[in-house]
Amino acid sequence: MSMKHPMCHIFILMLLAVLLANCDTRRTEFHGNQETTVKVEVKVLSPESFQETILSYSIATPKVEHVITAQVGGMLVNHHADRGDRVSKGMILFEMDREKFGLHLREQKALLEKSKARAIFMEKEMKRQEPLYKSGAISQETWDRLLLDLATAHAELDFAVATLKEAERDLRLSRIRSPIDGILIQRYLKDGEMVREGTALAVTADISEIIFAAGLSDRELQHVARGDKVDVVIDAFPEKVFDGVVTRISGSSDSERGTFPIEVTVQNRDLRILPGMVGRVKLPGKVYSDKFIVPLTSIQYQEGGAIVYVVENGKAVKRPVTLGKVLGGRVIVDGNLRPGDLMVVVGQGSLAPGIQVKIAKRYTQ
Repeated sequence: MSMKHPMCHIFILMLLAVLLANCDTRRTEFHGNQETTVKVEVKVLSPESFQETILSYSIATPKVEHVITAQVGGMLVNHHADRGDRVSKGMILFEMDREKFGLHLREQKALLEKSKARAIFMEKEMKRQEPLYKSGAISQETWDRLLLDLATAHAELDFAVATLKEAERDLRLSRIRSPIDGILIQRYLKDGEMVREGTALAVTADISEIIFAAGLSDRELQHVARGDKVDVVIDAFPEKVFDGVVTRISGSSDSERGTFPIEVTVQNRDLRILPGMVGRVKLPGKVYSDKFIVPLTSIQYQEGGAIVYVVENGKAVKRPVTLGKVLGGRVIVDGNLRPGDLMVVVGQGSLAPGIQVKIAKRYTQ
């Protein structure tokens, strides 16, 4: 029988197409019935108890500062320390023009010598005139005048002694010295400027103790007490933790910020910490007991709220949770969770309820 008839060819092609379509359908049905398995990593849930840490950023300030003022007026001619320099007690920081103070001192010394000579002369004169007064050779009026002259000479002598001491003091104070061991943290005037008595010249600070100030809310304040030992980390020395002590807690809040000021003192015996350095004060906070704390990245958000996935019998199960305090990269969760639950922490974005999962890694911490 011949197969060259056109209708035969068409029939054979149609038969092949039907057979191929049936094969594709069976292949599709086969793949569609296969169950998808997602690899995940899980955390074995275990309740934790801990104390929250309140982190406060603060600027280092000296516990003791001294404003240095000019005790005499004059021209500032020289300085021996500048901002940031270490200074020692008694060190000369600034000098006034000392010429006028030296001249004034010489004048007062000469005045003192003159006053001494006049007082000595009057004492001798009184001794010489006393027998004459007793014998009646000189009148009472003359004797009273001699007594007045002697008293005046003694007063002038006392005044000359006082002004000489003042001149010596002025000369001494024309050199301004540091009152403490510490650091010069501010300098206000330049050489060549005229200075009046009482003018602020500089600020020195005793940096053997450093203060870090912080502000706490009324809720945070109840967890902190005076005398508490706290850790202080300074950005300039990230490898070292400094020991701090809460030395002051204000009894009233700051009206602008609404927080309660506190002070933490750090001993700085090696003088490493300098005013202006940034520090992080770690203060004790609220105590939490038996709470589940999970990575923030494990939380999924759906229309009904936050959820996590746990693995039960090899399948993903959705659990609604309520989020609590965020602690860095972790968060406290409440909900239908139990100790020992295998909560998905990696791969949860590919999950849906009932999906078969394979645990690739299990964490206990």
